[in-house]
Amino acid sequence: MSTPDPAPPPAGCPGCGTVNPPVARFCMACGTPTAQPAAAAPSGLRFVTVTFCDISGSTRLATSLSPELWHRVLGRYFATMRGAVEDHGGRVEKFIGDAVVGVFGADHPADDDAVRAVHATHEALRRLAGGQDGGVELSVRFGIASGQVVLADRDSSFAIGAVMNRAARLQAAAPPEGALADVRTWLLIRDQVRCTAVDPVAAKGFDTALQAWIPEPGARPAAARPPFVNQRPLLAGLTTAVAAALRRPGGSLLAVDGEPGSGKTSVLRQLAHGPAAAGALVVRLDCARDDHAQGRARLLELDAALAAATPGTATAAAGNGIAGSTAELGWRIGRRLARLSARQPLLLLIDNVQWASAELLQVIDGVPDAREAAGGHVVPDGCGPVVLVLAGRDLPAGLRRRPTVFGVPALSAEHGHRLLGLLRPATPAGGDLELHYTAASAALVARSGGNPLFLEQLAALSADGIEDLVAPSASAALGARIERLGHPARRVLGCIGAWGTAVGTRELSATAGLEPAELAEGIAELEQRQLAAGRPGEDGRLRFDCRSPAQVAYAHLALADRAELHTAVAGLLRGQAATAPGALEQAAVHAERALECERELRPGSPQQARAAELAAGCLVAAARRAVGRSDVRRAVELAARARESAADPALQLEAAAIESYALAACGRTADALELIDRTAQHTASAADPSAPDPSAAGPSGGNPAAVFQLRANELALRPAGPDAVRAARRLAEQAGDHASRARLLLLEGLTAIGGGDYRLGERLLDAAYGGIRSAGAGLGTAEVHANLALCLAFGDRPVRDALARCEELRRATADAPALHALVGCSAALLHAFGGAAGPARDLLEQAREVFTGIGNRAALAGLYQFRSAVEEWAGDPAGAAHWQRAAADCCTEAGAGAAAAGCLASAWLLDPRGPAPAGDPPPPGAGWEARVLHQQVEAVRLAARGDPAARGPIERSLAELDTVRGAGALLLPLTAALRIARAAPGCQDLAERAGQALAAARAAKLTGPEPPGRP
Repeated sequence: MSTPDPAPPPAGCPGCGTVNPPVARFCMACGTPTAQPAAAAPSGLRFVTVTFCDISGSTRLATSLSPELWHRVLGRYFATMRGAVEDHGGRVEKFIGDAVVGVFGADHPADDDAVRAVHATHEALRRLAGGQDGGVELSVRFGIASGQVVLADRDSSFAIGAVMNRAARLQAAAPPEGALADVRTWLLIRDQVRCTAVDPVAAKGFDTALQAWIPEPGARPAAARPPFVNQRPLLAGLTTAVAAALRRPGGSLLAVDGEPGSGKTSVLRQLAHGPAAAGALVVRLDCARDDHAQGRARLLELDAALAAATPGTATAAAGNGIAGSTAELGWRIGRRLARLSARQPLLLLIDNVQWASAELLQVIDGVPDAREAAGGHVVPDGCGPVVLVLAGRDLPAGLRRRPTVFGVPALSAEHGHRLLGLLRPATPAGGDLELHYTAASAALVARSGGNPLFLEQLAALSADGIEDLVAPSASAALGARIERLGHPARRVLGCIGAWGTAVGTRELSATAGLEPAELAEGIAELEQRQLAAGRPGEDGRLRFDCRSPAQVAYAHLALADRAELHTAVAGLLRGQAATAPGALEQAAVHAERALECERELRPGSPQQARAAELAAGCLVAAARRAVGRSDVRRAVELAARARESAADPALQLEAAAIESYALAACGRTADALELIDRTAQHTASAADPSAPDPSAAGPSGGNPAAVFQLRANELALRPAGPDAVRAARRLAEQAGDHASRARLLLLEGLTAIGGGDYRLGERLLDAAYGGIRSAGAGLGTAEVHANLALCLAFGDRPVRDALARCEELRRATADAPALHALVGCSAALLHAFGGAAGPARDLLEQAREVFTGIGNRAALAGLYQFRSAVEEWAGDPAGAAHWQRAAADCCTEAGAGAAAAGCLASAWLLDPRGPAPAGDPPPPGAGWEARVLHQQVEAVRLAARGDPAARGPIERSLAELDTVRGAGALLLPLTAALRIARAAPGCQDLAERAGQALAAARAAKLTGPEPPGRP
């Protein structure tokens, strides 16, 4: 590139001819207005290189020299600095005392701005050393830094950004008559200027020391480089490793490591279509920048790809269907991998793994290790060959297993020239430009550093007429190209950057804020300039994936533009949430980014308030959806973020309701209650500071449904009697929505179950189930399904009818493995009651696989209790006792000591060996099961001593059972009562009474008539 023409000498005053400083608006001799300077560059964000120069020892010089001499010295210094900066295409940004700040790239950005800044620095040092004024020799230091600035529409102090401070701090540490460059500048100049690294500079105002290099004047970097090789050896080694791994069972982990643009994606593409993949099922996955914030999205994509390869399987639910938690989704993907690989070797190619979410890394780590099989161990779950090839610039720190790594070598010069011939980039006029083996193409190949992406960008710049390019960084090269795009093209590219992933024309039309003709114009220019290339998506529409250019374009956007784009993306995704799994969490990410921009740009403004409302609304909706799929830990995180974002009291209340519910579901009861109390206090005080009882029903904060859900959460954690339930009923009626009515029915149903009335519980929960189907999944969804299934097993509905209804519930929860398994436990008990112990055990084993896979110890405890009931009904009390003890172990691990004690008491009752459990009565408010268990344990203890007092607890247990309404609930406790009464002295009449009640309950559960003597 030719050096820009030097600036003309400053003109004299039109009145008296005096030469004034360029910043003077009026002549300093006669006061005549001077000529106005050229118009400033348009305002906006731009990537620039800044030089900061200051005189060492200027205070000493100023005090030791006469004012006239010091004035003349400074005049020469300022003129020299301005000349050096402007001669190399830069612009003096300001004079600060005796400091001079120059900016390169403010007016006409180019990819070699940093190199020209260094050349200007060396030229200024040369000129200052070439002469003296009155014997005075100046010693100066330079700091050089590159980065983004905001350009203001004024002549002086027109660049604003942290890069200015960085250059000043480096200047202070530079050697006399020398310069220090920061890391960004070094990356841009290292192929053109020899640089010597120095110790990091501890700089005021910066959290970490600044890396720095001394750019040497007049020197080129050493030509020695690692030997260039092409990709054939890499492909050969990788192909051999993949082929071998596809012949052994279990998972093998390989990685392709290389810098951005080094050709990793091309390697994966060739591998997918090469001989190693023959006969294997190949699945490709591309991680995106935002995956850490929306890790579920990539799991959904992988789940869909695996499901598509398995006929008859379903993916995660969309809309208001019940979907599994993220942990369950990861577990299901693991099962799909195992089952698919058992039929056909599986090759999973994951690109951009440096952005992989923690959830995806857990899936990768969870694949059984093939090295276990090689060592003689049996690979679990019947897993066949699964080969995972990860490609990225850095392996994620969260990956526990270390892969076999294949480094991507740089292209040789020969293959670089061959690649240039294949690229044949289009000229701006639309024709083809043949790139011959010229000095220019040789320079492009050399400066690409063997990086195919950088070489492609440099070739495209050359086709645009930019010569002598220096682009070791794609950011600088692309920034220069983007600045020359028309507004529609820049807007489209920035919009793709805001999306952060491949995006279709429909999404661009909805979010870029352009008219259809402008959108078409922008896309056409991007394709013509080779900054974007459309490829057909699954729906036949073009999709654009130009990650590097898009990220640079996004970085050049002003905060207001970023906020506008993220707001549009969030709104579109929120509208797609009914049919697109994961869209809500993606919408929340974009809404929060819009809010961050508004907080920085316009704090306290109406725009910030609207952004906060959008972010909180998206987060609340995503948290509600997470609760509906039982992903309660994710719901806690989302709802907490919503409370932080929300300014609207109604949204704050709803977020608190969801968060407290999810906290309780995670076992954090104290945290849930503390949040409930704090929210109630805040809400009541906001409405009436003198309110004596802030927990009482009253102020709704504009959201009576959320107030009711908070009260429902409190009642579930802090039972308060009939009056509190009636007050909650009034709140639900005030809310008037389906979700509140369903939750109220759930509370009343659980109250009925706690009192032993499974008939009423079934009716109430059945009505709640209908409400949830109308309102969609949300708070209480899991409890309704699980407890309705329990009522079907414990109530009076005959086994055949109850099983049919349980199957309906299982179909409704098919995409939520844990909830599906919970419903399956009740179905297993129904099978056992019907005499089918084998199918019952199969269902429970399937549930055990789910609960073990997702690590839910509390659910495992409940499952083992169901297994105990199945074995007890099958006539194996010792086996039943074994499963009760297993349940006790799980309860202990989960920190549920009281539940563990109950399981151990049940185990002793079934198999009374060893010391009897403590005979402490159950606490007040305990359910009927605990009271019956206590009486029966006491009866067995007394009967074992031959004590006739055993009759008392047997009678009390039978009296308690007389209050229970539910034939299924009576079968096992009556069986135990019959066994105990037969063994107790003088209790034959009680045994006959228990036997009659058991026969009636059995007949009711198996055939359907009401048990005798029951209302």
